[in-house]
Amino acid sequence: MKKLICLCFAIICLSGCFAENYSVGHPITKLEVNKSEYNLQPSRIGWNTKGDTTSLNENDLESLLSKSEKINVSSGQFLKITFEDSIEDEGQYTDIKVEISATQNGDKQLLYEDDMETSMLEEIHSFAVPTEKGEYILEVEFTSNGNYAKYIGDLHVE
Repeated sequence: MKKLICLCFAIICLSGCFAENYSVGHPITKLEVNKSEYNLQPSRIGWNTKGDTTSLNENDLESLLSKSEKINVSSGQFLKITFEDSIEDEGQYTDIKVEISATQNGDKQLLYEDDMETSMLEEIHSFAVPTEKGEYILEVEFTSNGNYAKYIGDLHVE
């Protein structure tokens, strides 16, 4: 009788795991430069899940950039970018696309684009910064399953 009760309890507990719908929020985006990590500033979020209903607008780009650290890099240097799950949310991302560009004086350059094959965010992406020296707005767009998140950084190419 004890075994039957334990078996019924285990089945009930496991059935809750199978039916649960995991909700993922927008990922945390980090840029690695010379073994230093920089969190990129969210500028526009359109994420419609139970775990994340954030909605930001990039109305005042200068204000958003003032909240981020200046990222000093060398001309043509390769940088690594990583994405991490939001701490409070777990689950899987699907149909992932990553696009990285740099804008200087209204001129936008595409630096990197990838459709990720896996839902594992631990995949490391690398890209080369522009070769022309100056100040750039680094933009990272992450889309997954119809949701989008755009991050910015203050990139100074020396």
